[in-house]
Amino acid sequence: MMVMRMAEHCYHSLPQVSWAQLVDFLDSPQLYYKRHVLNDPAWRVKPNDVADFRNSCHEAILVHKDATKGYCIIPNKVLSASGARAGKAWKEWEAQNRGVAHFKSYEVAPWNAMWRSIQECGPANDLLLAEHPGSLEERTILWDCNGVGLRCRIDRVIPGRAIVDLKTCANADLNAIGREIETRKLFIQAAFCQQGWQEAADEKLDFIFVFVEKYAPFRTVCVTIDAAWLEVGMEKFHTGLQRLQACFNADDFSDPICKTVHKLAQPTAANLKSELVEEK
Repeated sequence: MMVMRMAEHCYHSLPQVSWAQLVDFLDSPQLYYKRHVLNDPAWRVKPNDVADFRNSCHEAILVHKDATKGYCIIPNKVLSASGARAGKAWKEWEAQNRGVAHFKSYEVAPWNAMWRSIQECGPANDLLLAEHPGSLEERTILWDCNGVGLRCRIDRVIPGRAIVDLKTCANADLNAIGREIETRKLFIQAAFCQQGWQEAADEKLDFIFVFVEKYAPFRTVCVTIDAAWLEVGMEKFHTGLQRLQACFNADDFSDPICKTVHKLAQPTAANLKSELVEEK
């Protein structure tokens, strides 16, 4: 078992299984195999604006306590007359500001609003930005569980109090956050990281999500999930590991759903309505 600090690209190159990889496996063994074992480019996750925010601001918030340390706003005076990143002034400015992402002011306006929201939310400010003795930020934990090498990357851990994870979302209403946790299987992440820290420090901590909206009104909301939901996450975590081992042993990552003909009943009105809500 190890706890260490490492760059994000190094973390993602590790051979150990992460919670996100386990979720992919639970969704589809074939997805896991193609995406994480064969590294098939057609099966990779596509980057999006949320990923850009995470890449540019995540470490800046957690380590430097200032999201604006993660990027640099391009002065209008170094852009061309058409606003393009071109010309002598631009090249000189770019050379002087290497090592950080460059954006025009309007491109990061939503990020600045998100950053202000985190600062102004009392619980989020305390959990992410305030000084706490012994707190650790951006730490990787490696451990073994029943012969499977595992890894997790924890945003922040405050010993004796909580594991904290920063997320973005489209809607910070509590019901919407609940659906987000269920749909993205973040309850498995909570159980997974809880066990990782318990292996590392022999301490079971609460897992707290800090959700910040990526669109106006840019609300920041902090939530935990109850013991029953965490227990479901732990069960799926261990069941998934058992199934993953079985697939490796059999060298068979085909999807069970594809192996037979299924008979379906007509969906209920409630199920159809739920599907429509999720699509919106």
